[in-house]
Amino acid sequence: MRNIGVLASGSIAGRKRAALLLAGALVGALLTLSCLPGGSRTGQEGDSATSSPAPVLEIAAIPARAQPTPLLAPALEVGRDFLKALAEGRYSASWDLLAAASRQKWVDAEKYSAFLSRKFGPLKMALQAESPAPRQGWRDPETGMRYETAAFLSVRGAIGDRLGEALSLPPLVVVQEEGQWRVAGEGPAARRGPVFPLAQGETQSLAVPILVYHHVASTWPGDSGQRSITVLTGAFEQELAYLQGAGYRSVTLAELANALLYELPLPAKPVVIAFDDGYGDMFTDAFPTLQKYGFVGSFALPTGLIGGAGYLTWEQVKAMSDAGMEFVSHSVNHVGLHLVPEEQAISELRDSRAELEKHLQAPVQILVYPYGEPFANGSPEQQRAVIDLLRREGYALAVTNPLPGTPPVIAQRGDLPYQLQRINVSPGMSIDRFARRLQGTDVR
Repeated sequence: MRNIGVLASGSIAGRKRAALLLAGALVGALLTLSCLPGGSRTGQEGDSATSSPAPVLEIAAIPARAQPTPLLAPALEVGRDFLKALAEGRYSASWDLLAAASRQKWVDAEKYSAFLSRKFGPLKMALQAESPAPRQGWRDPETGMRYETAAFLSVRGAIGDRLGEALSLPPLVVVQEEGQWRVAGEGPAARRGPVFPLAQGETQSLAVPILVYHHVASTWPGDSGQRSITVLTGAFEQELAYLQGAGYRSVTLAELANALLYELPLPAKPVVIAFDDGYGDMFTDAFPTLQKYGFVGSFALPTGLIGGAGYLTWEQVKAMSDAGMEFVSHSVNHVGLHLVPEEQAISELRDSRAELEKHLQAPVQILVYPYGEPFANGSPEQQRAVIDLLRREGYALAVTNPLPGTPPVIAQRGDLPYQLQRINVSPGMSIDRFARRLQGTDVR
Protein backbone atom coordinates (compact mmCIF):
# COMPACT_ATOMS: atom_id res chain seq x y z
CA MET A 1 0.00 0.00 0.00
CA ARG A 2 1.41 3.35 -1.03
CA ASN A 3 0.68 6.41 1.09
CA ILE A 4 0.93 9.97 -0.25
CA GLY A 5 0.67 13.12 1.81
CA VAL A 6 -1.31 16.25 1.00
CA LEU A 7 -1.30 16.90 -2.77
CA ALA A 8 -1.53 20.12 -4.72
CA SER A 9 -4.41 20.69 -7.13
CA GLY A 10 -4.10 19.80 -10.81
CA SER A 11 -3.57 16.55 -12.66
CA ILE A 12 -2.79 13.36 -10.81
CA ALA A 13 0.68 13.18 -12.35
CA GLY A 14 1.30 16.79 -11.39
CA ARG A 15 0.12 16.19 -7.87
CA LYS A 16 2.50 13.25 -7.53
CA ARG A 17 5.45 15.36 -8.68
CA ALA A 18 4.39 18.17 -6.35
CA ALA A 19 4.09 15.75 -3.44
CA LEU A 20 7.59 14.43 -3.99
CA LEU A 21 9.04 17.93 -4.22
CA LEU A 22 7.17 19.02 -1.10
CA ALA A 23 8.29 15.95 0.84
CA GLY A 24 11.88 16.50 -0.16
CA ALA A 25 11.76 20.14 0.82
CA LEU A 26 10.22 19.44 4.19
CA VAL A 27 12.61 16.62 4.98
CA GLY A 28 15.50 18.89 4.13
CA ALA A 29 14.12 21.62 6.38
CA LEU A 30 13.30 19.38 9.32
CA LEU A 31 15.83 16.60 9.33
CA THR A 32 19.44 15.92 8.57
CA LEU A 33 19.51 12.15 8.41
CA SER A 34 22.52 9.87 8.43
CA CYS A 35 22.53 6.08 8.47
CA LEU A 36 24.16 4.36 11.39
CA PRO A 37 25.99 1.07 10.81
CA GLY A 38 23.64 -1.88 10.35
CA GLY A 39 23.84 -5.21 12.09
CA SER A 40 21.74 -7.65 14.03
CA ARG A 41 18.65 -6.34 15.81
CA THR A 42 19.13 -8.95 18.52
CA GLY A 43 21.70 -7.08 20.59
CA GLN A 44 22.18 -7.76 24.27
CA GLU A 45 18.51 -7.47 25.11
CA GLY A 46 17.37 -10.41 23.01
CA ASP A 47 14.91 -8.48 20.83
CA SER A 48 13.67 -10.14 17.67
CA ALA A 49 16.35 -10.28 14.97
CA THR A 50 15.75 -9.65 11.27
CA SER A 51 17.90 -10.95 8.43
CA SER A 52 18.38 -7.49 6.89
CA PRO A 53 17.64 -4.85 9.50
CA ALA A 54 16.80 -1.41 8.22
CA PRO A 55 19.35 1.29 9.00
CA VAL A 56 18.39 3.54 11.86
CA LEU A 57 18.21 7.21 10.97
CA GLU A 58 19.74 9.75 13.26
CA ILE A 59 18.29 13.23 13.69
CA ALA A 60 21.42 15.35 13.50
CA ALA A 61 19.69 18.73 13.57
CA ILE A 62 16.13 19.78 14.24
CA PRO A 63 15.52 23.43 15.01
CA ALA A 64 15.05 23.81 18.74
CA ARG A 65 11.70 24.94 20.05
CA ALA A 66 10.73 26.24 23.48
CA GLN A 67 12.86 24.83 26.27
CA PRO A 68 10.98 22.77 28.88
CA THR A 69 10.62 23.95 32.44
CA PRO A 70 12.96 22.30 34.98
CA LEU A 71 10.01 20.18 36.22
CA LEU A 72 9.31 18.77 32.75
CA ALA A 73 12.90 18.38 31.53
CA PRO A 74 13.16 14.82 32.97
CA ALA A 75 9.85 13.94 31.27
CA LEU A 76 11.24 15.11 27.94
CA GLU A 77 14.40 13.05 28.49
CA VAL A 78 12.34 9.90 29.14
CA GLY A 79 10.25 10.56 26.05
CA ARG A 80 13.33 10.96 23.90
CA ASP A 81 14.89 7.80 25.35
CA PHE A 82 11.68 5.93 24.50
CA LEU A 83 11.67 7.12 20.88
CA LYS A 84 15.40 6.43 20.49
CA ALA A 85 14.93 2.85 21.71
CA LEU A 86 12.00 2.47 19.33
CA ALA A 87 13.98 3.75 16.34
CA GLU A 88 16.94 1.48 17.14
CA GLY A 89 14.78 -1.61 17.52
CA ARG A 90 15.53 -1.93 21.25
CA TYR A 91 11.95 -2.75 22.15
CA SER A 92 12.86 -4.27 25.51
CA ALA A 93 14.40 -0.95 26.50
CA SER A 94 11.24 0.90 25.49
CA TRP A 95 9.18 -1.64 27.49
CA ASP A 96 11.22 -0.82 30.59
CA LEU A 97 10.11 2.82 30.28
CA LEU A 98 6.36 2.03 30.26
CA ALA A 99 4.08 2.75 33.20
CA ALA A 100 2.80 -0.33 35.03
CA ALA A 101 -0.80 0.00 33.81
CA SER A 102 0.39 0.52 30.25
CA ARG A 103 2.32 -2.75 30.35
CA GLN A 104 -0.84 -4.63 31.32
CA LYS A 105 -2.68 -3.68 28.12
CA TRP A 106 0.12 -5.33 26.11
CA VAL A 107 -0.11 -8.61 28.09
CA ASP A 108 3.67 -9.11 28.28
CA ALA A 109 6.99 -7.82 26.95
CA GLU A 110 7.32 -10.58 24.37
CA LYS A 111 4.02 -9.75 22.64
CA TYR A 112 4.82 -6.03 22.83
CA SER A 113 8.24 -6.50 21.22
CA ALA A 114 6.92 -8.89 18.56
CA PHE A 115 4.24 -6.38 17.49
CA LEU A 116 6.68 -3.47 17.29
CA SER A 117 9.19 -5.59 15.36
CA ARG A 118 6.57 -6.49 12.74
CA LYS A 119 5.39 -2.89 12.50
CA PHE A 120 8.61 -0.89 12.62
CA GLY A 121 11.39 -3.40 11.99
CA PRO A 122 11.57 -2.89 8.19
CA LEU A 123 11.20 0.91 8.39
CA LYS A 124 13.74 3.70 8.70
CA MET A 125 12.81 5.99 11.56
CA ALA A 126 13.87 9.38 12.87
CA LEU A 127 11.69 10.81 15.61
CA GLN A 128 11.99 13.63 18.10
CA ALA A 129 9.93 14.45 21.20
CA GLU A 130 9.59 18.08 22.21
CA SER A 131 7.37 20.85 23.62
CA PRO A 132 6.17 19.08 26.80
CA ALA A 133 2.83 20.44 27.99
CA PRO A 134 1.80 19.71 31.60
CA ARG A 135 -1.53 18.10 32.42
CA GLN A 136 -2.77 17.73 35.98
CA GLY A 137 -5.14 14.96 37.01
CA TRP A 138 -4.96 13.11 33.66
CA ARG A 139 -6.86 9.84 33.28
CA ASP A 140 -5.54 7.41 30.69
CA PRO A 141 -8.59 6.59 28.50
CA GLU A 142 -7.19 3.16 27.59
CA THR A 143 -6.39 1.90 31.09
CA GLY A 144 -8.57 4.11 33.29
CA MET A 145 -5.55 4.91 35.45
CA ARG A 146 -5.47 8.45 36.84
CA TYR A 147 -2.15 10.26 37.19
CA GLU A 148 -1.71 13.43 39.20
CA THR A 149 1.02 14.73 36.89
CA ALA A 150 1.44 14.10 33.17
CA ALA A 151 3.29 15.72 30.28
CA PHE A 152 2.16 15.60 26.64
CA LEU A 153 5.12 15.58 24.24
CA SER A 154 4.63 16.38 20.57
CA VAL A 155 6.35 13.97 18.18
CA ARG A 156 7.75 14.87 14.78
CA GLY A 157 10.19 13.38 12.34
CA ALA A 158 9.92 10.63 9.74
CA ILE A 159 8.84 6.99 9.62
CA GLY A 160 9.65 5.23 6.38
CA ASP A 161 8.97 7.72 3.60
CA ARG A 162 6.33 9.59 5.60
CA LEU A 163 6.86 12.95 7.24
CA GLY A 164 5.73 13.00 10.84
CA GLU A 165 4.03 16.38 10.58
CA ALA A 166 2.14 15.33 7.45
CA LEU A 167 1.15 12.07 9.11
CA SER A 168 -0.06 13.73 12.33
CA LEU A 169 1.81 11.48 14.74
CA PRO A 170 0.10 11.07 18.12
CA PRO A 171 1.82 12.59 21.16
CA LEU A 172 3.78 10.75 23.79
CA VAL A 173 2.27 10.96 27.26
CA VAL A 174 4.77 10.73 30.10
CA VAL A 175 3.47 10.44 33.68
CA GLN A 176 4.88 10.47 37.18
CA GLU A 177 4.61 7.07 38.83
CA GLU A 178 6.16 6.42 42.22
CA GLY A 179 8.47 9.39 41.82
CA GLN A 180 9.69 8.47 38.34
CA TRP A 181 8.63 9.51 34.87
CA ARG A 182 7.14 6.69 32.80
CA VAL A 183 5.49 6.45 29.36
CA ALA A 184 1.72 5.92 29.51
CA GLY A 185 0.83 6.99 25.96
CA GLU A 186 3.20 5.41 23.45
CA GLY A 187 2.74 7.88 20.59
CA PRO A 188 3.57 6.23 17.24
CA ALA A 189 3.93 2.87 19.02
CA ALA A 190 0.47 3.00 20.61
CA ARG A 191 -2.11 0.30 20.01
CA ARG A 192 -4.15 2.87 18.09
CA GLY A 193 -1.10 4.33 16.35
CA PRO A 194 -0.80 5.01 12.62
CA VAL A 195 -0.20 2.16 10.19
CA PHE A 196 2.38 1.98 7.38
CA PRO A 197 2.94 -0.10 4.24
CA LEU A 198 3.97 -3.69 4.85
CA ALA A 199 7.31 -4.69 3.34
CA GLN A 200 6.11 -8.18 2.39
CA GLY A 201 2.36 -7.63 2.30
CA GLU A 202 1.62 -10.27 4.94
CA THR A 203 -1.70 -9.84 6.73
CA GLN A 204 -4.17 -11.96 8.65
CA SER A 205 -7.92 -12.40 8.91
CA LEU A 206 -9.78 -12.03 12.19
CA ALA A 207 -13.30 -12.69 13.43
CA VAL A 208 -14.24 -9.22 14.71
CA PRO A 209 -17.89 -8.12 14.41
CA ILE A 210 -18.28 -4.41 13.62
CA LEU A 211 -21.68 -3.26 14.87
CA VAL A 212 -23.09 -0.03 13.45
CA TYR A 213 -25.66 2.35 14.92
CA HIS A 214 -26.98 5.70 13.70
CA HIS A 215 -29.31 7.28 16.24
CA VAL A 216 -29.43 6.24 19.91
CA ALA A 217 -32.25 8.18 21.56
CA SER A 218 -34.51 7.99 24.60
CA THR A 219 -37.67 8.53 22.50
CA TRP A 220 -38.71 7.78 18.95
CA PRO A 221 -38.16 10.65 16.50
CA GLY A 222 -41.20 11.98 14.68
CA ASP A 223 -39.66 11.51 11.24
CA SER A 224 -40.26 8.00 9.91
CA GLY A 225 -36.95 7.95 8.07
CA GLN A 226 -35.01 8.80 11.23
CA ARG A 227 -37.07 6.33 13.22
CA SER A 228 -35.94 3.52 10.92
CA ILE A 229 -32.30 4.11 11.98
CA THR A 230 -32.94 4.81 15.69
CA VAL A 231 -32.23 2.37 18.51
CA LEU A 232 -33.85 3.40 21.78
CA THR A 233 -31.41 4.08 24.61
CA GLY A 234 -32.93 1.32 26.76
CA ALA A 235 -32.44 -1.25 23.99
CA PHE A 236 -28.91 0.00 23.40
CA GLU A 237 -28.13 -0.48 27.08
CA GLN A 238 -29.51 -4.04 26.96
CA GLU A 239 -27.26 -4.79 23.99
CA LEU A 240 -24.19 -3.44 25.77
CA ALA A 241 -25.12 -5.44 28.87
CA TYR A 242 -25.31 -8.56 26.71
CA LEU A 243 -21.88 -7.84 25.18
CA GLN A 244 -20.38 -7.34 28.62
CA GLY A 245 -21.95 -10.50 30.04
CA ALA A 246 -20.89 -12.58 27.05
CA GLY A 247 -17.26 -11.54 27.49
CA TYR A 248 -16.91 -9.16 24.56
CA ARG A 249 -14.41 -6.32 24.81
CA SER A 250 -14.55 -3.29 22.54
CA VAL A 251 -11.67 -2.30 20.29
CA THR A 252 -11.26 0.62 17.92
CA LEU A 253 -10.93 0.42 14.15
CA ALA A 254 -7.33 1.61 14.53
CA GLU A 255 -6.61 -1.33 16.83
CA LEU A 256 -8.25 -3.65 14.31
CA ALA A 257 -6.02 -2.21 11.57
CA ASN A 258 -2.91 -2.82 13.67
CA ALA A 259 -4.10 -6.36 14.41
CA LEU A 260 -4.77 -7.20 10.76
CA LEU A 261 -1.47 -5.79 9.54
CA TYR A 262 0.93 -6.40 12.43
CA GLU A 263 -0.80 -8.93 14.69
CA LEU A 264 -1.51 -6.54 17.53
CA PRO A 265 -2.84 -8.72 20.38
CA LEU A 266 -6.62 -8.28 20.75
CA PRO A 267 -8.96 -9.49 23.50
CA ALA A 268 -10.36 -13.01 23.19
CA LYS A 269 -13.76 -11.71 22.01
CA PRO A 270 -13.22 -8.32 20.33
CA VAL A 271 -16.04 -6.19 18.96
CA VAL A 272 -16.11 -2.76 17.29
CA ILE A 273 -19.08 -0.59 18.29
CA ALA A 274 -19.47 1.95 15.51
CA PHE A 275 -21.72 4.96 14.94
CA ASP A 276 -22.43 6.84 11.73
CA ASP A 277 -23.17 10.45 10.85
CA GLY A 278 -22.30 12.35 14.07
CA TYR A 279 -25.80 13.01 15.39
CA GLY A 280 -26.11 14.94 18.65
CA ASP A 281 -27.57 11.98 20.54
CA MET A 282 -24.18 10.30 20.20
CA PHE A 283 -23.06 12.64 22.97
CA THR A 284 -26.23 12.76 25.07
CA ASP A 285 -27.21 9.07 24.90
CA ALA A 286 -24.65 6.75 23.29
CA PHE A 287 -21.51 8.19 24.91
CA PRO A 288 -22.59 7.98 28.59
CA THR A 289 -24.02 4.49 28.06
CA LEU A 290 -20.76 3.29 26.53
CA GLN A 291 -18.89 4.70 29.51
CA LYS A 292 -21.25 3.00 31.95
CA TYR A 293 -20.31 -0.40 30.55
CA GLY A 294 -16.62 0.34 29.99
CA PHE A 295 -16.77 0.27 26.18
CA VAL A 296 -15.26 2.54 23.54
CA GLY A 297 -17.05 3.56 20.37
CA SER A 298 -15.84 4.41 16.87
CA PHE A 299 -17.67 7.43 15.44
CA ALA A 300 -17.69 8.24 11.72
CA LEU A 301 -18.11 11.98 11.16
CA PRO A 302 -19.12 13.89 8.02
CA THR A 303 -17.10 16.92 9.05
CA GLY A 304 -19.12 19.45 7.06
CA LEU A 305 -22.18 18.71 9.19
CA ILE A 306 -20.52 18.97 12.60
CA GLY A 307 -21.83 21.97 14.51
CA GLY A 308 -25.10 22.02 12.57
CA ALA A 309 -28.57 21.55 14.05
CA GLY A 310 -28.98 18.03 15.40
CA TYR A 311 -25.29 17.16 15.08
CA LEU A 312 -22.35 16.99 17.44
CA THR A 313 -20.27 20.09 18.13
CA TRP A 314 -16.49 20.07 17.94
CA GLU A 315 -16.38 20.69 21.69
CA GLN A 316 -18.39 17.50 22.24
CA VAL A 317 -16.19 15.59 19.81
CA LYS A 318 -13.07 16.71 21.68
CA ALA A 319 -14.57 15.71 25.05
CA MET A 320 -15.47 12.27 23.72
CA SER A 321 -12.03 11.84 22.15
CA ASP A 322 -10.33 12.78 25.42
CA ALA A 323 -12.41 10.05 27.09
CA GLY A 324 -11.08 7.43 24.66
CA MET A 325 -13.68 7.43 21.88
CA GLU A 326 -12.40 7.06 18.31
CA PHE A 327 -13.31 9.34 15.41
CA VAL A 328 -12.85 8.47 11.73
CA SER A 329 -13.73 10.06 8.42
CA HIS A 330 -17.17 9.83 6.81
CA SER A 331 -16.30 12.38 4.08
CA VAL A 332 -17.15 16.09 4.37
CA ASN A 333 -20.67 16.19 2.96
CA HIS A 334 -21.76 12.52 3.20
CA VAL A 335 -21.66 11.87 -0.54
CA GLY A 336 -21.19 8.70 -2.55
CA LEU A 337 -17.57 9.00 -3.61
CA HIS A 338 -18.16 7.20 -6.91
CA LEU A 339 -20.92 9.63 -7.94
CA VAL A 340 -18.91 12.87 -7.84
CA PRO A 341 -16.01 14.14 -10.00
CA GLU A 342 -12.56 12.93 -8.96
CA GLU A 343 -11.48 16.35 -7.72
CA GLN A 344 -14.51 16.54 -5.41
CA ALA A 345 -13.91 13.00 -4.15
CA ILE A 346 -10.30 13.94 -3.37
CA SER A 347 -11.49 17.03 -1.51
CA GLU A 348 -14.03 14.99 0.46
CA LEU A 349 -11.29 12.61 1.60
CA ARG A 350 -8.53 15.12 2.15
CA ASP A 351 -10.52 17.89 3.83
CA SER A 352 -12.41 15.62 6.23
CA ARG A 353 -9.18 13.98 7.36
CA ALA A 354 -7.45 17.34 7.79
CA GLU A 355 -10.33 18.75 9.83
CA LEU A 356 -10.43 15.75 12.15
CA GLU A 357 -6.66 15.79 12.68
CA LYS A 358 -6.72 19.54 13.36
CA HIS A 359 -9.31 19.18 16.13
CA LEU A 360 -8.11 15.89 17.65
CA GLN A 361 -4.31 16.03 17.14
CA ALA A 362 -4.35 12.36 16.19
CA PRO A 363 -3.82 10.46 12.94
CA VAL A 364 -6.92 9.68 10.86
CA GLN A 365 -6.39 6.91 8.30
CA ILE A 366 -9.81 5.23 8.33
CA LEU A 367 -12.91 5.94 6.25
CA VAL A 368 -16.48 4.72 6.63
CA TYR A 369 -18.02 4.85 3.16
CA PRO A 370 -21.11 7.10 3.05
CA TYR A 371 -24.08 4.85 2.15
CA GLY A 372 -21.64 1.96 1.90
CA GLU A 373 -20.77 3.18 -1.61
CA PRO A 374 -19.37 2.23 -4.02
CA PHE A 375 -19.80 -1.30 -2.66
CA ALA A 376 -23.59 -1.20 -2.52
CA ASN A 377 -24.39 -0.14 -6.07
CA GLY A 378 -21.12 0.84 -7.74
CA SER A 379 -19.45 -1.07 -10.56
CA PRO A 380 -16.15 -2.95 -10.07
CA GLU A 381 -14.41 -0.14 -11.98
CA GLN A 382 -15.87 2.49 -9.65
CA GLN A 383 -14.85 0.43 -6.63
CA ARG A 384 -11.26 0.17 -7.86
CA ALA A 385 -11.14 3.89 -8.61
CA VAL A 386 -12.31 4.85 -5.11
CA ILE A 387 -9.88 2.43 -3.46
CA ASP A 388 -7.05 3.96 -5.53
CA LEU A 389 -8.03 7.42 -4.26
CA LEU A 390 -8.01 6.16 -0.67
CA ARG A 391 -4.50 4.78 -1.08
CA ARG A 392 -3.22 7.99 -2.63
CA GLU A 393 -4.77 10.13 0.09
CA GLY A 394 -3.15 8.13 2.90
CA TYR A 395 -6.13 6.08 4.10
CA ALA A 396 -5.19 2.62 5.34
CA LEU A 397 -8.60 1.10 6.07
CA ALA A 398 -12.21 1.54 4.97
CA VAL A 399 -15.47 0.03 6.12
CA THR A 400 -18.61 -0.70 4.13
CA ASN A 401 -22.08 -2.22 4.76
CA PRO A 402 -23.45 -5.72 4.08
CA LEU A 403 -25.65 -6.22 1.03
CA PRO A 404 -29.39 -6.61 1.76
CA GLY A 405 -30.49 -10.21 2.26
CA THR A 406 -27.00 -11.51 3.01
CA PRO A 407 -25.76 -12.93 6.33
CA PRO A 408 -23.74 -10.53 8.47
CA VAL A 409 -19.98 -10.88 7.98
CA ILE A 410 -17.72 -11.00 11.03
CA ALA A 411 -14.51 -12.14 9.29
CA GLN A 412 -12.34 -9.11 8.55
CA ARG A 413 -9.65 -9.72 5.92
CA GLY A 414 -6.32 -7.97 6.12
CA ASP A 415 -5.79 -8.51 2.39
CA LEU A 416 -8.98 -6.48 1.74
CA PRO A 417 -8.39 -3.51 4.05
CA TYR A 418 -10.74 -1.24 2.07
CA GLN A 419 -13.68 -3.64 2.27
CA LEU A 420 -14.16 -4.38 5.96
CA GLN A 421 -17.73 -5.43 6.73
CA ARG A 422 -20.19 -4.11 9.33
CA ILE A 423 -23.36 -5.44 10.93
CA ASN A 424 -26.39 -3.15 11.10
CA VAL A 425 -28.20 -3.02 14.44
CA SER A 426 -31.88 -2.44 13.72
CA PRO A 427 -34.51 -0.83 15.95
CA GLY A 428 -36.67 -3.33 17.80
CA MET A 429 -34.13 -6.15 17.43
CA SER A 430 -34.44 -8.85 20.09
CA ILE A 431 -31.42 -9.82 22.15
CA ASP A 432 -31.58 -13.33 20.67
CA ARG A 433 -31.33 -11.91 17.16
CA PHE A 434 -28.64 -9.48 18.27
CA ALA A 435 -26.64 -12.47 19.56
CA ARG A 436 -27.10 -14.35 16.28
CA ARG A 437 -25.90 -11.36 14.30
CA LEU A 438 -22.72 -11.26 16.41
CA GLN A 439 -22.09 -14.85 15.35
CA GLY A 440 -22.78 -14.13 11.67
CA THR A 441 -25.76 -16.48 11.52
CA ASP A 442 -28.70 -14.09 11.16
CA VAL A 443 -29.83 -12.97 7.70
CA ARG A 444 -30.63 -9.30 7.41
